[in-house]
Amino acid sequence: MRIFNLFLLGCLACTISAWFFVHSGNLAPIIVIWILAFLTYIYFSRRAKKKKAEAITLARKEHEDRKQKRLNFADQAAPRIVSKLNAGQFSTLSQFERNYLINIVEMSTNDSGELLPNELALTQAAMTDTATYNFLTLRNAKLAARNQQEMLQKVSSRLSTAKVANIATGLAAAKYLGESMGDD
Repeated sequence: MRIFNLFLLGCLACTISAWFFVHSGNLAPIIVIWILAFLTYIYFSRRAKKKKAEAITLARKEHEDRKQKRLNFADQAAPRIVSKLNAGQFSTLSQFERNYLINIVEMSTNDSGELLPNELALTQAAMTDTATYNFLTLRNAKLAARNQQEMLQKVSSRLSTAKVANIATGLAAAKYLGESMGDD
């Protein structure tokens, strides 16, 4: 992009320089125009670098803020859920706590992120509690069955389309063969 901008700026400077040279025959305005074009390019390229650096800094800060919020939340929610699971009180978990538990267990089984110590303890407590383990197993089985059913429906619809196409092709071939045999 920077090379393209430099090219455009050079074209503009060439056009203006040619006009000045044709009309005045003096080289001084041409040199001034090229110097101004070069300084303009330097100014805008530094400005672009500065904006890019600011965007990177902002993205890093947002990432750190999200990480800190997750850490704070894990420090509050995970020990409370672990204590309920250790006491055998899976049924007393709120829907929000169950969803949080499901997300953390999925993160640990899918290797989709680094777990915090409290989240790791939560996963361990979930796997040792029989009711929680059965709940997670049943949930995963239902999700797998639903995904399998969706895939079967997609395959079935594609096969029915192919079947219709094959029937039409077969009828056309039979008609052709019948006509060609009738001509003999």
